[in-house]
Amino acid sequence: MTTSMAAPATTYWTFLDGPLGQLLLTADESGALTSLSVPGQKGGRSVRGAEEGWRRDAGPFRV
Repeated sequence: MTTSMAAPATTYWTFLDGPLGQLLLTADESGALTSLSVPGQKGGRSVRGAEEGWRRDAGPFRV
């Protein structure tokens, strides 16, 4: 029996200035938005604890 470990999927992230402050956006490899967090949001994501596979890149968020 052979077990292969797949590499973790890349999560792209960037900041966007918004009316509520600096928003944190994350997207998957296809460019689909996976989260939007506002400053001080309870349970919101933070790049301080960015997981392995996270990459700062605004490219996936451009239209």
